[in-house]
Amino acid sequence: MMTFQQKNNTEISETSKFQFAVIGAGAMATAIVKGLLNKNIYKASEIIFLSRSQEKLEKQNKELGIAITTSYDELKKQVADDAFLLLGVKPQVMPIALEGLIGIKDSNKIISVAAGIKISTIEKKFPENKIFRVMPNTPAQISKAASAVSYNAKSSKESIAKVKEIFSAIGICVEVDEKDLDAVTALSGSGPAYVFLMTEAMTNAGIKLGLSKEVAETLARQTVYGAASLMIESGESAQDLRKKVTSPNGTTQAGIENFQANNFEEIVEKALSAAKNRSIELS
Repeated sequence: MMTFQQKNNTEISETSKFQFAVIGAGAMATAIVKGLLNKNIYKASEIIFLSRSQEKLEKQNKELGIAITTSYDELKKQVADDAFLLLGVKPQVMPIALEGLIGIKDSNKIISVAAGIKISTIEKKFPENKIFRVMPNTPAQISKAASAVSYNAKSSKESIAKVKEIFSAIGICVEVDEKDLDAVTALSGSGPAYVFLMTEAMTNAGIKLGLSKEVAETLARQTVYGAASLMIESGESAQDLRKKVTSPNGTTQAGIENFQANNFEEIVEKALSAAKNRSIELS
């Protein structure tokens, strides 16, 4: 018979009931759990991880004090009747995870963060459950994520509010219709990579203009960080902030006019459209 262990190898009794179960132990799932713990939304004793990787499970157990298991059958026995089950697996593993969860209570609530997996796909296996589909992004690792959530008709106001609370623990969370999640994936899901690419390009340009790599990289990183922080903290629009820093006939205007002459906005729009179309293809 399998037992569950927490930090310092303290065993949890078989009568324990977990309020939040995580299937998968990757970076996003781990970031979400850390956010829940940091914001005291759930206690470590209320959370359990399931994964095929014993190494990852032992790491979670040691670092977070979270109960662990490799068995779907044991997980289903241990979760509370109204528990949330977070599907944090990759899309190609989702069929295995859904099959493994067959037999959960109708009152269990399912959250999926797998890109391209539609709510209807999950509903085929669990037609009576409340189901949520969420698209977070990688800044979840530092609790700065932008997440969007959609849900099925079974979901209640209370469960929707709880899911938004869960994902607000790692940043901000907005509601969208499921049909808009492909656009969300293109904008915020893939968005951090666009910012990294821009920062990389600014760094390389600075080097070509004569700066050392260290100086160029430091200035580019801090500029992106400072600009993003100013947008958030000031509450002003990006357009208004851009206009404020762009003096007539100044250096900034010269740079922006070059961007515009090379169809910068069109390039960004095409990039997001390509990402959205790919998201649709994957789903």
